[in-house]
Amino acid sequence: MKTFYLFGVVSQDNISDRLIQSYLDSAKNDELQFYVNSPGGSYTQGIAIYNLLSANSNNKIMKIMGEASSAMSLIVQGATKRLIAPTAHMWIHNAQLSFDEGNTMDSNDLKKNAEEMEKLNITMNEIYQKRTGLSFEKIKKIMDDETLLTAEEAVKLRFVDEIFNPKNDEIKNFTRFAALNRNIVAPYPNEHSARIRDPGDFRPDTFRRKTISEGVSIIIGKLTSGDDSMVTQAYRFVKSKFTPEQAKAWLKEHDIKYILFENAGKPKLI
Repeated sequence: MKTFYLFGVVSQDNISDRLIQSYLDSAKNDELQFYVNSPGGSYTQGIAIYNLLSANSNNKIMKIMGEASSAMSLIVQGATKRLIAPTAHMWIHNAQLSFDEGNTMDSNDLKKNAEEMEKLNITMNEIYQKRTGLSFEKIKKIMDDETLLTAEEAVKLRFVDEIFNPKNDEIKNFTRFAALNRNIVAPYPNEHSARIRDPGDFRPDTFRRKTISEGVSIIIGKLTSGDDSMVTQAYRFVKSKFTPEQAKAWLKEHDIKYILFENAGKPKLI
């Protein structure tokens, strides 16, 4: 079984279709287990990831540890088995539009956007229908009401299959990875990151940073399966020394393949 952690925002820079595809590719024929704690994010990334999971024939288990809200509630529906911890929750709502600062719209733009968003709502409704067996009207009301579901409510409405009680080692690993996600995995405000391997492949307490040249460092650690040799998990590029394009050019020049490139700063919530 391969274990992965889906923490944070669903976006091109964090939980993305490219990242999930790399997980699916690495698993080959193995069962996949995902630990989830995400407020959601990009609708388009959520739909893409749901489609990738649905098309994959491996057995896939989603375990919601904190929340699976918004776009993440869609992604969870692509799993073979959907589990939720007793105190976790889900939040189901309609598609939402985020305006960039300074962006303006007239009444025609707003009307057109409302019509397009309604089409997205129908698509989400159909995905929820397929897994819950609820009627279009029932799900529409849940979405219209921006409903927060407790674990018991999520099971009753069949947005998940059952409640599970995390074991001590699951809680321990979850907590370690949460700290790792904050300090090592998530993009630093002043650094770009290129993931070489998934952090879930490593023992969380073995990560170290090593500077290899001016403005460039690597994150290394020991794999959960294998000997005690240190393996590169990611490259870091200081923002003041490298633009994202320059960092990618450096990686290409050194023939380094990466599974995900994250620009410095926090992912934008869409």
